[in-house]
Amino acid sequence: MWKILIWNALFLAAPCVLAAAEGAEPARKIFFFSLYIPQILAVLAALTLAGWLAERSGSVSPPAVRTGWNWLLLVTFAACLALGLVLLFPVEKPLKFLLLKVHIWTGVICGWAGLYHACRRLGCMLPRRAGCEKDQG
Repeated sequence: MWKILIWNALFLAAPCVLAAAEGAEPARKIFFFSLYIPQILAVLAALTLAGWLAERSGSVSPPAVRTGWNWLLLVTFAACLALGLVLLFPVEKPLKFLLLKVHIWTGVICGWAGLYHACRRLGCMLPRRAGCEKDQG
């Protein structure tokens, strides 16, 4: 479980670290943080940990947690895709900026859920490892 949190944090929080480390101009840093990406990542990490703890305690079944994450992945993927296509059309600037922000947010959530999905199934993705037969969530 901790490996999943660490991998997701490394892949998705890297832009935050790079923006601060590269010494980007202040307006660019403010724009990055105004998108609430670090806050979204923190909420997703908390949700991942809460789901894992609920599974371990037995209060929620692993298939229920897996189904929730799969639905989150599907919905955010579809929303990110639709918003990306809408951004190709001419739209008024205030609306376009709002659509861009929501597109970025859904992309971050979809990325986290996709990495979570891949990390949970990494054993089955590698060639012939024991443990693939059991339900890994």
